[in-house]
Amino acid sequence: MSDFVFCARGTGEPLSGNMLDNVTRRLHGVTVEQVIYSASISLDNAARDPLAPSGDNSATQVVNWLRTRIAALHPGDRYIVLGYSLGAVGVNRWLKTSPDTAGCRMVGTIADPSRRAGVSYGLPIAPNRFGIYATGGTGTVPNDQRSPVPLFEIASPGDVMTSCPAVSPLHAFAGPVMAFTLTDPNALIAQLVAGGIEDVVADLANAGHWFDPGWWSWPADLAGFTNGQHTTAYGLPMWRDSANRPVSGIDLLARVCSWKMSAVPA
Repeated sequence: MSDFVFCARGTGEPLSGNMLDNVTRRLHGVTVEQVIYSASISLDNAARDPLAPSGDNSATQVVNWLRTRIAALHPGDRYIVLGYSLGAVGVNRWLKTSPDTAGCRMVGTIADPSRRAGVSYGLPIAPNRFGIYATGGTGTVPNDQRSPVPLFEIASPGDVMTSCPAVSPLHAFAGPVMAFTLTDPNALIAQLVAGGIEDVVADLANAGHWFDPGWWSWPADLAGFTNGQHTTAYGLPMWRDSANRPVSGIDLLARVCSWKMSAVPA
């Protein structure tokens, strides 16, 4: 029997030296494997490849890699699946669409754009803030920490990718952004035809939203994204552990992983 941790990095991150490495270096007695996928949202990718896959296609690559790798595990093997940012979208999509999760001790995410309202571990997030891609993202799942495969979402209230105001116009743009790729412009067109453009126009034209501070916060939300709310904030002691002591989101997720792997006898 072996214990594994499968990690899906975020957009543009390297295979080594990424956000989830900060979690896994705190773990012992497990084999850590990086999910091999493009980690691209079209033009936004480490290789600066203008023809890189869309975010949607990248998330599907995560699903396919996990299904193949997990199918190759031996009886009795146990595993944890972790995802950060775009990788979290793919991980949750896998969790939602894969019926065989035998041996999975937990799923953990940091800064998940598909996080649904009310699911946050160690730091309560207002119910009117949720993932920027949660309203249209196919990765959104019903799981939480009490589910047969527990889901632990580490979310920062200042990170617009995972804590976007419910009325923010940024939600309407998330689907088209995830669908865009220069290699297949028809995917973007299909997204817009299916309702993407109507969502954008309807949101901008909804006068009721104009009087909500959450609608107007998008410039500050995006500024926070560029100033560390999506990255370095997760290393700050803003979360609380089971003893109500301050702890970073990274350390909290590592502790949960250690607990879940030790909770079941080998």
